[in-house]
Amino acid sequence: MSTPSCHRPPLHAKFEPTRSARRLSVHRALSLSLLCLGALATLAAGQEMTGFDRQRAHLMLRAAEQDLRDHYYDTTFHGLDLRTLFDSTDARIAAAHSNDEAFLSIAVTLGALRDSHTHFFPPRRNAVVQYGWNLGIVGDSCYILKVRPENDAAAQRVKPGDLVLGVDQFAVNRADRRDLEYLYYALAPPPPCG
Repeated sequence: MSTPSCHRPPLHAKFEPTRSARRLSVHRALSLSLLCLGALATLAAGQEMTGFDRQRAHLMLRAAEQDLRDHYYDTTFHGLDLRTLFDSTDARIAAAHSNDEAFLSIAVTLGALRDSHTHFFPPRRNAVVQYGWNLGIVGDSCYILKVRPENDAAAQRVKPGDLVLGVDQFAVNRADRRDLEYLYYALAPPPPCG
């Protein structure tokens, strides 16, 4: 069975030939959204949750909590109140409108630990996400490496070598690239092509 693939127009990206920009940390944005998930919930436009999906998300959350309690290196959890943190996430999952929104909630909860080795990886998707352009980091700046000719980015005259100032509400730099890819490819990729 082959994996479906579709080409997409770029996210709401800002491109510029050569200028520096203020950097908004994706990690900071993810951490802040622990208090107010609304900033990222707009990205979570996946299909609606079924009862099975919601139950699965609750089980994933509680499994992550138990794994932390059993195996995390800092028994004080950096001063976080795990019960309150996970109970509030449980409530957000109960109100989630999509799997993506539930997965974002779990990821943000684990992100509160601010630990480079603690992440949530949701179940694999059945579609390959392709945005039609590839990014690369040089120094602390992000540049376009490749643009597919049939893509909307090409129609907007985006070309290899252009500086990427931001994608949606996030600035792009070396420190945040991994978090940005995690968000757009694993946690909340766009819905499948129609």
